[in-house]
Parts: sequence; C-alpha cells; structure tokens
Amino acid sequence: MYHRFQKWYKYVVLIKYFSYICFQDYDTCPICLDLYGNSGAHRLVALKCGHLFGEQCIKRWMENRCNRNRTCPVCNSRATPRDIRPIYCNKLVAADATQIAGYQRQIDILQTEKTRSDIEMENAKIVSRDVVIKLQNLKRRHCALIAITSFDVENDDDDCDRKFSLDKLVEINRDGGCRALTYNSRSNELYIARKSTNDLLPSFGISKVSCSSYRLGEYLHLHSEPIQDMTYSQRKKLLLTVSYDNTARIIDRDICSHTIQCGMPLTSCCWDHFNVNEFYVGGSTGEIYRYDVRNFGTHMNMGLQMYNSIDDTSRVVSLVSTECGLLICRLYTCCLWSFNRKQWELKSLPADAPFKSACFDNISHKLLVSCSSRKLFLYKVKRSFNNDRSTKCVVEHQETYSGIAGRNAFTEVLGEKWIAAYSQNDNSLNLHRMKDSRTICLPLSEPIVDICPYIDRTDMFAALTDSRLRIYKRTQPFVVTPCRVSQSARVASVDELLGYQLRAATHILVSRETQGAEELSAQTLVARMLASEDEWNKYANMLRKIMVWREARERQEKGEYEKQYLIGQHEVMLGGSVLIEEC
Repeated sequence: MYHRFQKWYKYVVLIKYFSYICFQDYDTCPICLDLYGNSGAHRLVALKCGHLFGEQCIKRWMENRCNRNRTCPVCNSRATPRDIRPIYCNKLVAADATQIAGYQRQIDILQTEKTRSDIEMENAKIVSRDVVIKLQNLKRRHCALIAITSFDVENDDDDCDRKFSLDKLVEINRDGGCRALTYNSRSNELYIARKSTNDLLPSFGISKVSCSSYRLGEYLHLHSEPIQDMTYSQRKKLLLTVSYDNTARIIDRDICSHTIQCGMPLTSCCWDHFNVNEFYVGGSTGEIYRYDVRNFGTHMNMGLQMYNSIDDTSRVVSLVSTECGLLICRLYTCCLWSFNRKQWELKSLPADAPFKSACFDNISHKLLVSCSSRKLFLYKVKRSFNNDRSTKCVVEHQETYSGIAGRNAFTEVLGEKWIAAYSQNDNSLNLHRMKDSRTICLPLSEPIVDICPYIDRTDMFAALTDSRLRIYKRTQPFVVTPCRVSQSARVASVDELLGYQLRAATHILVSRETQGAEELSAQTLVARMLASEDEWNKYANMLRKIMVWREARERQEKGEYEKQYLIGQHEVMLGGSVLIEEC
C-alpha cells in the first residue's frame, strides 16, 4: 500500500512540475515576451493545440514560414492561420492598450499640426523677405529718380560697361545638361532644368537656387528624357515642364501633382495670359494642345484646329501667350494669332527662317524673334480700336541685330528697357538699350542656353550655361551723399564735388592747424545711396547754393567784382576754399 502511494505521488509531482514549466509565464507571449492585451494588435489568441500567443506575433510567425513548416512555436505541432482563435476570459491579467492607442493617435495629430505650422511659418518668412527686398529696391529707385531730377547728369559711354557685372557664379552640374531657366517671384527662387548627376540612374528634373543665399537646392526627378522648356505661373503658383518623353508635368510646392500624357514629344509650353487655369504645349510635329488644370482628361479642341491649320509640321520652338494673342514660333514659320470679334486673325512675321526662339514684353508690346542666321528681329505690336469695337493688330519691324543666336529676353533697368541676348560672334552676353541702341558687352567663357530676368527687381538678371548659373547685377553708380566735415577742415577741391559726375577720384582736405594735405577716398563722400529723402533734399539745396557761389567765383575771376559771399549758414571765401560746417 505504501509503495502504491509513493508511485502515485511521483506522478503528481511530475504533473505539477510540467504545469509549472509550461504555465509559469502564462501572462506573457512566448514569442515577444510581452504582456497580452485585451484589444488591439497584441490581443490574446490561441492555436488548436491550446498554446497562447499575441495575435500580431503569431501571424508574423506564420507569414515568415512556408506552408509546410507552419507549426506551433511551443509544441511544434502543425498549425495554420485558420487555427488562430481569440480567447475571451474573465480572469485574464492583460495590459490595457486602449489608452496607449488613443495617446498615439493624439501624438500623430499633433505632429501633423506642427508640420503644417512649420510650413506656414516658412512661407510667411519667404513672403516677408520678399516684401523687404521690394521695399529696399523701391527706396533705392526713388532716391535715384530724385537724383536724376535734381541734377541732370549725363553718363558717358565709359560708364556703360560698368553698369552690369557678374555678381555670382553657381555651378549646377559639371557634366552639363542644363536646359531651361525660370523665376519664381513669390519665393525669390530660380528653377533650373538639369540632368541628374547619378550615372547609374540617369534622369532629368529641376533644382532650385535661392536668390538670397545662392544655394543650390535638392534635385527633383521629373522626366526620363531631357526637359525642353518650362515656365512658372506667378498667379497660379504652378510650374509647368515639358520633355521628349511625351509628358507634361505640373509641380506644386516641390511635388509633382499631375502628369499629362500628350502622345508626342513636347518642345515648348506657356501659360495662358487671360485664363490662369489653362496652358499650351507644343510638340515636335508642330501640333499645339491646350489643357485646363481643372480637367486633365482631354485637351481642349476649341481654337486648336486654327492653330494647327498651317502646313508646317516642324517642331514648335516657342509659345508665348500675350494680350494681343498667341505667338506660335515653329522652326520654319512664326505667326501671331489674334482674336477679333469671335474670329481668329493670322499675322505672319517677316523674318528669315529657320527660327530658334521668340519672346514678348507685355508692357512695351515689343516682340523678339531669333533666327538661325544669327539675326535678332525686333517688332512692335500695335493694337487699334475701330468704331465697331473691334481690335486690329499691326506688327511693325523696328530693328535687326546681327550675330545674335539662341534665347533672348527683355530686362528693365530704372525704367529703361534692355534686350539681353547671346552673341556667338564675340562669345559675349550683349545688352542693347532700346532707347538709343547702346550696347554693353559682357564677356563669357561658355555659351548661354537661356536668359531669365527678375520680375520684381530691375537691377538683376540670370543667364544659364550648360553647367553654370551666372547672376548679373547692376553696379550702383556713385551718388553724392551727405558727409560730416569738422569746422577745422576745408574742402580745397570743391569743383570735383560740384561737378561730381558720379566718378570723383579724390578729395583733398586741408587742416587749419597743420596746413598739410590729407587724401580722403571718394567712397566716404559718394559711395552709397541716401536712405532718407529729407537728408537728400537738404544736401541738394546746399549744393544748389554752392553752385550759385561757383558762378560768382567765375565772375570774380573775370574781374567783374571781388566780394565775400555768405550763403545761408555756409561761409564761402571767393579767394580761397569753402568751409562746410555740417552737411
């Protein structure tokens, strides 16, 4: 009897031992050793063998194994995903993941709001910086206009070459591949169509260059073939690019929002002048399509048959939408389609084909057409209104420039229109002033592929080569500014200050005590523009009084009279120097 009891006791001990081994960690998952949850991805489930697991862990265990090797992680018995069943028990001690999941959702919402706030703050900074730049430009222009009206100073031809200079040189791609250039006035950035620097995955896209820091931004992949043309809509704030891969892409805030399949290699594009939602694309077969950003399904046929009616299947080199109509420049034909009383009128331009590019200035109504014969034709588009409220467009040829090839652009300097064009004969960037045909030659080391003026600034423009971006800036002329000279100083050479011509070389100050000569650089007197209109008027009045004294001195030299003058608070000695107390 005792031996039988001892035998049963051994079995009981073994059962308790195995129960302890198997179920001592019943509240943790044997795969991840984490607590079970009563909800969520790690809720309590069981297999047909009875072992407990977290739902997410056992599903991942099943997915990482093939069908033949799907077994229970504990007992190694056959199991399938269909054997996973949820367990519902009242006395289960499980981790409550409901609050954790709620907190995680709140964290995601706060992260999204923070990202949106950061984007809005960056946009506000860009707009604020743009407004500050515009304000500074307006101040400088206002002071320059006051200087011109107060003193009618003529610049010699020698100053013409120093009006523009190379301000920055930004390397885009050493291997070349740059094609087009456009400007975003809202963010004060330049968009450059370029080739990728990755030789393993060749592609074509755009990069941004900030006009404030001149730093090259990140590369954005867009097309599989070279980009032929791109343009930025200042009103719609969208960038349009076209390429040889038969697609046109719309970029909104550095994201490619739309891709349009046109069915032909595209070579040119432009936004409509009147409707901000429409744009035109031209292909290598001479066809022109019009699309609406609100509906990219099909192109709009209205008016396109008229554009494509000319028997010219050569590629479209330029498309320009103007207030006078649509300018279509193909390889062998260049014409202006104008709309008059629900009818389209064709105006062919008298120029020598083949053509290379065309551009239009909506302010002066001037038109530039570049030809392969190294000639640049300048036209004037005039609009007249008849008694029956119909309009008539007349294209008049004004001037022809020789040795010009490639793309060109209009730029503005202090209210004067200039033509920026690349000259192959001289390998230089020429600036032609339209008022008097004055020319500025800026030497180059490589050809120019595109030129882009700044829309909101009249003292800078950009030129793009095959591998670099060149920023040109108008050099500020010397302007007479107020200077403070002590009472013990006399200006010995007043003529240089009065006839300043914006190029005064050196002013000599003579001290009363030492009676010695001391040279003073002209930059201390004529180096920067005035910041205050009141100071400028005060100094201008003083200069006018000194001009009166100058005339009196000339008369005194002729022997008419000898007298001491007192002009305002400034004592002037005819036989000696002028004493300026305070300017």
